[in-house]
Amino acid sequence: MDLDISKGSITLPGVVSAIPVERPYDIEEGFGFSQPIAYFYGDVLATQNPKFYTKQVQNLAAVIKKRNEFNKSASSSGIIVNTMGWVDGQGYLLLCEAIDAFEPDIILVIAHERLYSDLQNSISKLNPNIQIVKMPKSGGVVTRDAQTRRKAQSNRIKEYFYGRMGDLCPHSTLISFNNFRVFKTSVGPAVPMSVLPIGSQPQLDPMKIRETTPNSELKHSILGVSHSEDLDHLTDTNVAGFLYVTDLNLEKRTMTALAPYPGPLPGKLLLVGNLKYLE
Repeated sequence: MDLDISKGSITLPGVVSAIPVERPYDIEEGFGFSQPIAYFYGDVLATQNPKFYTKQVQNLAAVIKKRNEFNKSASSSGIIVNTMGWVDGQGYLLLCEAIDAFEPDIILVIAHERLYSDLQNSISKLNPNIQIVKMPKSGGVVTRDAQTRRKAQSNRIKEYFYGRMGDLCPHSTLISFNNFRVFKTSVGPAVPMSVLPIGSQPQLDPMKIRETTPNSELKHSILGVSHSEDLDHLTDTNVAGFLYVTDLNLEKRTMTALAPYPGPLPGKLLLVGNLKYLE
């Protein structure tokens, strides 16, 4: 399970995902070609919409729990959950909500004394069956700066379309505007309470998506292709894969996008957030 939307170790940044691991992890090939399950968030920062992030984490947890009910092999082997590195303030609350969703037996805290202490005081008291283990940081490990993180995110998107070794060949697909609809997830800066009238609350629903007309801003965006055919369950449904928009022709009403394989899209409802990529 990968809940770290800033890295996207399984699929892409901006996505929470899971994948079955049936063989030792290969450093060069990664997880191989096992089919992951992914829920689209749309940004590399959970601060943009913490409620929506939690909703997608809960959706992923619910699907995995249901899968384990029908798959004895998966349920007996257990789950490894990789969480975010943001553990201060709101980040700590999101971590606790993820713990509630997945109900782990063991929590590993790496080189973070305060986090270990906070979890001991809160989680252990509520559920003494959860074992919290403090671990040292491996030798030579350093904290990555913002520039290194951005480069890693870009490389991860490139790997999705071209492969780790550059051995994959994505297909450039011309798609008519009539064959898809684009919906934007509510990831973006919240309206500061200081600019609102006294006593009022922001009207924007953090769970609501809105349909957007394809325009020039869509260029270089990463789109999630949803399996859903129902608008009411669009964000509650996992995505089949991703598109990279390379060009738009507004006069001819067509979009050119890179796709992992040729042929028609597996769904007509597309999700967009703030994810951008420049080749």
